[in-house]
Amino acid sequence: MALKLERFVCPGKGNGLRANQRVLAGELLYTAEPLACCVSSQCRNVVCHSCFSRHETLLRCSQCKVARYCDVTCQGDMFSLQKRAWSIHKRECKCLLSLHPRIPTDSVRLAARIIFRLLCPSQMTPQLYSFEEHESHLCDVGEEKREGLSQLSSMLQLYLKQEQPDIIQKVPSFDPISLLAKVTCNCFTISDAELQEIGVGLYPSMSLLNHDCRPSCVMLFQGKTLQLRAIRDIQPTEEVTISYIGVLLPTRERQTQLMEQYHFSCQCGLCSTAELDPLMFCGVKEAWTPMKEAIPRLEILQTNGRILFIGIILNYVKCQQVVRKAQRVSPNTHTHTHLLLPSHKHTHTHTQPSPQPLPMSLTKFPDWEELLQECSSLLAPVGGAVLAVPDSNVYRLRVTDLAFDACINLARWETALAYGLKTLGPYRQYYPDPHPAHAIQLMRVAKLQHFLVHLEDAQHTLRLAYDIMKITHGNEHSLTSDLIRKLEECLAEMDCK
Repeated sequence: MALKLERFVCPGKGNGLRANQRVLAGELLYTAEPLACCVSSQCRNVVCHSCFSRHETLLRCSQCKVARYCDVTCQGDMFSLQKRAWSIHKRECKCLLSLHPRIPTDSVRLAARIIFRLLCPSQMTPQLYSFEEHESHLCDVGEEKREGLSQLSSMLQLYLKQEQPDIIQKVPSFDPISLLAKVTCNCFTISDAELQEIGVGLYPSMSLLNHDCRPSCVMLFQGKTLQLRAIRDIQPTEEVTISYIGVLLPTRERQTQLMEQYHFSCQCGLCSTAELDPLMFCGVKEAWTPMKEAIPRLEILQTNGRILFIGIILNYVKCQQVVRKAQRVSPNTHTHTHLLLPSHKHTHTHTQPSPQPLPMSLTKFPDWEELLQECSSLLAPVGGAVLAVPDSNVYRLRVTDLAFDACINLARWETALAYGLKTLGPYRQYYPDPHPAHAIQLMRVAKLQHFLVHLEDAQHTLRLAYDIMKITHGNEHSLTSDLIRKLEECLAEMDCK
């Protein structure tokens, strides 16, 4: 496929990418594999470290006990997968062993993997932008951030000591602080189909893309493969842009985040006019300020809820494995189908493992319960008064989204649907161009409508999601295929009524 992008110098921005031909909305502009990548620490037990797909059961590396790989076919048999993965992991494995039980941060692990790749230049593919050309922006970094980079640098050198003690001699230009600064400024978050973070990676050519709060393109991932798609028509020589951050933020908050992380002040049309700010701040300030102040705490509860859920799934899987082993010994053992956790350690060699129901304290998911309770309290009108903060207020929208997520995790489907429906109008206002987040929100709501047998509503919402997803994801994407299957299923059920 002919390259549709070219590198150029953009006035006032430096390096950038532009189209070298007319590009239509929905067109795939570029596909890239990472120079280096790693699974996020919070997902390391549930995401394959080779193909970046989620699985309930994964096989651990027998040495470091940190890396995990699929136990199903992954572009080949299990042996060939581990052999491919081992060629990347073998150096990292020694480093992880040397620090056990500590596990370095994602940025340190990614920086180490980049170094391992730089030491093998013959294995690197040509890029539009080499790693050496990447900006570190060290001259723009404040004292506090520089101190943080210095601490990460010490950890990186300690991490590499076992495998690469002579790194400075082998890479004469090696500067760990500069390397880590380049990583933090230029790496991309690798997300799954629902835009949940599963890893981080460096894609050198894509680092050329400049930011716009209303971009011409979006990036999605299939495993760790990056796909860049146009969300509107792009003319020849027109700059190709992406958004570095979430757009559901007021202008000042977007500007602050971009300056702190990427060291520039955005001058895009959306920032220059601040046209969405009146909508984002609508309502009585005294009423929405508590929502704004509560969001950081609520997001911590959301993260804790997800971590607890992963832990429960892993314990469930381990228990299932114990039960299966026991059943092979005693075929008449009764199979339990509810969620299981081992209740105690078996100390008698002849005792059959006995699966126990999940403790009630865990089935209630305390973090999700607390999150939902706090969100409900913030969203409820005070004393039955008229709603002081409209649904389109950006802070109310975020709290509603958190309540939506909590209800789904607590299996409160009707309440979840009510919250989800409240978000669709604001999403439509804030995402006038096709955007993956809008499509996924529609799909989540449609699945609830389908589950609750609101079939006509479900098929309508699925069609809205498809109209966006065929542009943002393309018809070949696995999530688009899932959506089409769900729509066909919904239509078939409507025909049977």
